[in-house]
Amino acid sequence: MHRFANKSLLIRLRLSALLLVVFALSMFLLPLAVVWGTLIYDPRGLQASIILLPTAVVSGLLFLLVSSDVRCPLCRGQVMRRMRGAPIGRGVQPLLGSYRFRVVTRLFFTGNFRCLHCGETCDATDPRH
Repeated sequence: MHRFANKSLLIRLRLSALLLVVFALSMFLLPLAVVWGTLIYDPRGLQASIILLPTAVVSGLLFLLVSSDVRCPLCRGQVMRRMRGAPIGRGVQPLLGSYRFRVVTRLFFTGNFRCLHCGETCDATDPRH
């Protein structure tokens, strides 16, 4: 199992995972809020859509910025991005159609994940131990 070199990489990895979850939830809830506000004529739905739109934009942009330099300690491939044309590592399975969601859930619940590119397990716990 491969470990990250320093704690700042782990912080960026967890922050990018959290931003991905916020982005996915806001993008899922935004059309529902727009439909709720426009078709049912409920001002709470419009208020929710006004809040969700900038949340989705900001979390998406921050995700792109934070996740761009988080790389696998073994193969140096970007952990939260799939490079176009690069093969998926052996043993990596998607969750809800996304390989990144599998990385995020394994990161939050088990503390490790499989790299998308090399398929090796990476430990995302404190590097001092």
